[in-house]
Amino acid sequence: MTSWCFGIVTDVQHKSKADDAAYVTTLDRLERAVADWNEHEPSVSFIVNAGDTIDGGDTVADSTADMANVLDRFAKATSPVYHVLGNHCHKNNPAAREQLGLPECGYRSRVVNGWTFVFLDTTELSLLLEYPEGHPVKAEVEAYLKAHPLNSRPEMLDYNGGVTRTQLAWLEGTLAAADCGRRVIVFCHHPLYPCAGLEAMTAWNAGEIRGVLDKHRGKVHSVFSGHHHPGAYHFAGGVHYVVAKAMLSFPEESAYSIAHLDNDAGTLRLDGRGTAQADMLLKSGVAFSE
Repeated sequence: MTSWCFGIVTDVQHKSKADDAAYVTTLDRLERAVADWNEHEPSVSFIVNAGDTIDGGDTVADSTADMANVLDRFAKATSPVYHVLGNHCHKNNPAAREQLGLPECGYRSRVVNGWTFVFLDTTELSLLLEYPEGHPVKAEVEAYLKAHPLNSRPEMLDYNGGVTRTQLAWLEGTLAAADCGRRVIVFCHHPLYPCAGLEAMTAWNAGEIRGVLDKHRGKVHSVFSGHHHPGAYHFAGGVHYVVAKAMLSFPEESAYSIAHLDNDAGTLRLDGRGTAQADMLLKSGVAFSE
């Protein structure tokens, strides 16, 4: 298949019991986005939900109900939906991974039409999950925070997180095994590049993750994330770092995308749907310019 496409949305952040109507009406905006993806020609091969599916309710019951409502809307999609964990997914919601149909580790990869898609879990190394005593990740979180205490660096905040050593090794192995030229696209909730305005929003160990990406710089085309609601773009080491705009933050316009991939040219054209998300043409190894 020479030319094909997939959908992207992030930070739906639905909350049914919210004073701000924007959190309530994200369900309507998501429903319209799903209808758009379903009707698009050519059809989207899959949809990526890049985290913060819900805002997090005041109780576990509220979070559970909010997640169910959002997933009901995603269930109307005629294409597979790949979910990424975000910090708000875990708020009063210990069953977030199970609800989103994720394996216990929360990260995985898929090969579609000659491209490798990597989905990271930047909430695994964090204070967002309650690991039981004796759990190896709990010990790793404690050791990381001892070496890098909260508020010791801009990104060391309790709503951020990172990847474990195991996940980092998995990423290294996945990229090493990818035999596809510059056709790897990475998704994660927390941004990986601390460009202007993002210093307090990046993953705790974003530098280590970028170090792995840099080792395979001839393979990685782009990284898509959410978390920073206004969105952002940076180009470094031959990689496009795109922070998609949050659906939550644009109640009148909405914000989601359809990404068109050209296998021959190695390009990704981001078709912004809703007037908030900008159109972008991301060429292989070349910085985007408007």
